[in-house]
Amino acid sequence: MGRAVKGTTGPDEFLHYSGGRLAAVPEPVAGTGLTTSVSEMALVPGTTSLWAAASLSPGAAGIDEGAILRYVR
Repeated sequence: MGRAVKGTTGPDEFLHYSGGRLAAVPEPVAGTGLTTSVSEMALVPGTTSLWAAASLSPGAAGIDEGAILRYVR
């Protein structure tokens, strides 16, 4: 199960729950200077892949672009 949350002091994170443990991992675009806004997420059945629909923005004056993010554990 995955969920995108806004980090309080850093980049957005995915929360990953497995084996009774919850771990925060950075979104796939962390460290790129882009602002992300995840709108949908889906776990690919039978895999450990999580796919998300998002928009990426280079900053206040930039133009948003659509993106598909992938997280594999």
